[in-house]
Amino acid sequence: MGTVPTALRWLLVPVSIAFGCWSGMALALLLFSAFTSLCPADKLVSGFCTADWAPAMEQSVQHAGAAAGAALAVLLPYLLAPSHKRLAAAIAFALGAAFAIWVAIASPAAWPYAACAIGTGLLVLVKTRAHAAH
Repeated sequence: MGTVPTALRWLLVPVSIAFGCWSGMALALLLFSAFTSLCPADKLVSGFCTADWAPAMEQSVQHAGAAAGAALAVLLPYLLAPSHKRLAAAIAFALGAAFAIWVAIASPAAWPYAACAIGTGLLVLVKTRAHAAH
């Protein structure tokens, strides 16, 4: 990324945090749509799958979206920041964790997914520290 001006890279850091968070939500919606398309016609009621496996699928795609969004929200700022990469990743983690908690407070059923996002974000943050040590 040496050809991208430093100022532009710093401007992209907060954008990348938001992109990471929202892309996780988009991934969950895409996965949900894909799995719903596999639902047998007789189990599809008003666009919702009532098959026995549907609740587990819904939880799985929400966990996957939360994890992917958190991972990207921490990793992308680390990769984009021209310097102070660990600090950028740590700030991204703090902002992402605050967002996850805010969502969970607004919708208490979201706590498991918020915990998944926070745990994944923390794992990626720890991995960036290990990567920076090499």
